[in-house]
Amino acid sequence: MPERSWWRTAWRRPGVWGGALLALVSVGLFAQLVDGVLERGDLSGIDPVVEQRVPALRDSVLNVVADVLALLGSEVCLGIFAAVLVFWVWTQWKDRLLAAVLTASMAVTAGLIVGVKDLVGRVRPAAWAVYGPPDPSPAFPSGHTLGTTVFLGLVAGLVVLRWSSWWVRATALGGWVLGSVVVGASRIYLGYHWATDVVAGLVLGMGVLALTVVAVDLLRHRRPSWTPAARGVDDLA
Repeated sequence: MPERSWWRTAWRRPGVWGGALLALVSVGLFAQLVDGVLERGDLSGIDPVVEQRVPALRDSVLNVVADVLALLGSEVCLGIFAAVLVFWVWTQWKDRLLAAVLTASMAVTAGLIVGVKDLVGRVRPAAWAVYGPPDPSPAFPSGHTLGTTVFLGLVAGLVVLRWSSWWVRATALGGWVLGSVVVGASRIYLGYHWATDVVAGLVLGMGVLALTVVAVDLLRHRRPSWTPAARGVDDLA
């Protein structure tokens, strides 16, 4: 009976139905973006315009900033950051289930980056529009944007779970949004991606995070002891 009751009440919790709804919306928007890219219509109509105008905006300072952001949002750096985050949750919070969920989210993200790029097979902007060495890999979606959106979203989610201070939570959420946007913008600025590649990365990243929320909520209520006591966290701030 308790098992059946758990499944019966699972979809009544805001984290579950809210996350599922956001995931469905994200999938719908992403499908629309894919359709536009394949048919060269809809929102993808702005891509040639952006490609033409971006090179005129470049200067020496912004070039350096964009290069740094591109490095921080690369697969290698995000992989290192994610490993450190998982290690911290595993060893300091003693929360192996949460560490597993974080690992799964980043693994799914990496799989989506490779899989969707290969399926869509979109060619990147012209070589003259690129600031840096050419990249022969497919363009859609922006892996930097997708990876950064998911990773920073996971960090923000952990902060929201473990800190009660509203300004700490607001700072984390603001950092997530700002970080995702500026990394995405750097990819357009450097000429490696079309604008809709970045939008697709943001949308798909939101979908992954939404499903992560669903998984966390289900597992958290399935095992009440899932969330350990916070260590070194000022929950009363």
